Amino acid sequence: MTLWPLLIVTALDTGVTQRIAADLGKKVRLEATGLEHVPSDYLRTVRAVAIQLVRNAVVHGIEEAPLRLCNGKNDTGTLNLEFTHGAGGLEMIFQDDGAGLVADLIKKAAIRRGTISPEEAQSLDSKATIGLIFRPGFSTQEAASKDAGRGVGLDVVWKTVRGLGGKISVSSSPGKFTRFKIQLPAEAAQQGAVA
Repeated sequence: MTLWPLLIVTALDTGVTQRIAADLGKKVRLEATGLEHVPSDYLRTVRAVAIQLVRNAVVHGIEEAPLRLCNGKNDTGTLNLEFTHGAGGLEMIFQDDGAGLVADLIKKAAIRRGTISPEEAQSLDSKATIGLIFRPGFSTQEAASKDAGRGVGLDVVWKTVRGLGGKISVSSSPGKFTRFKIQLPAEAAQQGAVA
C-alpha cells in the first residue's frame, strides 16, 4: 500500500475541510474509507473531485453548530468519503449530514442568476431542479468568496466525471443529508494503468 491514500485524506482534512470550517465558524469531521482502492491513474481525479465536494458541503451543506444542535444533530458535521472497486467498476460516494438540498431554493437561485427563466422553472420537477447545481455559473451563495459564490465547482465535478465516461447522481433529504454517487469505468483505469 502506498502513502497516497493517507496524503489525500490529510490534504482534504487539514488543507481544505478544516480551513473552510474555521473560516465559516463551523465544526466538521471528515471520514474516508477505501482510498487504498483508488487506481493510480485516478488519484488526481479523485482528489480534485473530492476537494470540490468537500468545499461545497462545508460551505453550503453543513450548518453552524447552534443550528445543528437546535435540529437535534451533533454540533460537528460529518463528511463521509467512500471509495470501492468492484466488478461493476469504481464507485465513489460522498455524503454530508447537513441541511440537504431544497428544490425551491435552488430554483429561486437559478432564476435570480439567470440560469433558467421563470417559465422554465415552472416545468422542472424536483430531480431536474436539483440537477441545476451542476450548471456552469450556478450558485445559491449571494456573495462570492474564495470558496463559494463564483459558480465554479460542481460543474467541474460533472465535466470531470463525464469526461472519464463516468456517471454522477445526487440524492438528498432536506435537513438530513446530501449524497453524491460517482461511478467510474474500471476499464479506463485498467487501460490507463497499462498505457
